[in-house]
Order: sequence, then structure tokens, then C-alpha cells
Amino acid sequence: MANEAGFDHFIGTNDYDTGKDSGEKMLSACPGCERFYCIDHCGGCESWVARCEGFEAAVGDGYGQRIEIDDSSEDAYIASIEAVIGANSTWDNVGLLLGSQSNLVALAKALGDKHKGITFAGVDTSHRRYGMLADDDSGWLW
Repeated sequence: MANEAGFDHFIGTNDYDTGKDSGEKMLSACPGCERFYCIDHCGGCESWVARCEGFEAAVGDGYGQRIEIDDSSEDAYIASIEAVIGANSTWDNVGLLLGSQSNLVALAKALGDKHKGITFAGVDTSHRRYGMLADDDSGWLW
């Protein structure tokens, strides 16, 4: 993210700890969530796998799996997640951890529009994510 002077800012963190902290926060912020999935947008890259492992450690038995997504289109994204969670099941008790780059947030919004009641938690930042956080009906926790 660039500041007024045009400098980029980056804050690094341990990926496992980021996932674990996210899972712990999701558990406390979403007491109705019973099933948890980690949405892998980078095809098994080391950093995201570590985040998913930390997330799994935090949410425990409710962890479903790491879902590698197809982000080539909105339909492909939704289908890749529905293939694991189920297209016709209720999603009111589902919590997803995902990256929140702008393109991923747009895809997650489409998923949330289709499956009302889903809860999202994101790591990383983007202007689109901040917009979703401002929308009380978006399902985004942070």
C-alpha cells in the first residue's frame, strides 16, 4: 500500500502464526461457525500452506480442509469451493479464511451473495477488502 509520499509499506509476519491467530479470532468472533475451510489462492505455495496449517491448529476438529481454488472466473471460483462444501447445503455455520487481494475479495463477494450467512476472514489487505468491512451485510469479520 503506498502512502502519500509514494512509498510502499509491507509488514511481514510468520505465516503459521498468522493462520493460527486468524483461526482463534474467527472462533471468538463467529460462535455459530462449526465448519472451517482455508481457501488457497496460490496453488499450494509454501506461505499459504503454512497459514492454513496454523488456521487448522486453531479451529481444531471443525477444520474441513485447504481448498485450492480456480480464480479464472467467478463461476470457476464458486464451483471449486462448492465442490468441497456442497452447492446445496446450508453455509450459515461455515467460516472461510482467504487472501484478500482485490480480485479475491470480488470473487468472495460473489460467493457470499450466492451463499448467504457465510463468514469470511481475510489476511492481507486491499481497498476492496476495506470496502467489504464497511458493509455490515458482507459476512467479513476482519
